[in-house]
Amino acid sequence: MSNISRGSKHVCPDCVIKYYDLGKEVVTCPKCGAAPAVTVVLKSKRPIKKSGRMQSGRYP
Repeated sequence: MSNISRGSKHVCPDCVIKYYDLGKEVVTCPKCGAAPAVTVVLKSKRPIKKSGRMQSGRYP
């Protein structure tokens, strides 16, 4: 079973168990039956700077 067919990964806010929703519309925790907490993911307005050494400029 591939990760795509498992659906989205969730963490139960009550019992802190990790589980997949298996593509279901109504998602509940398989252990305690609680609904997952809704989280909003915001995109950053500024691009993320890469850390580390520069690859160009030192060697031709």
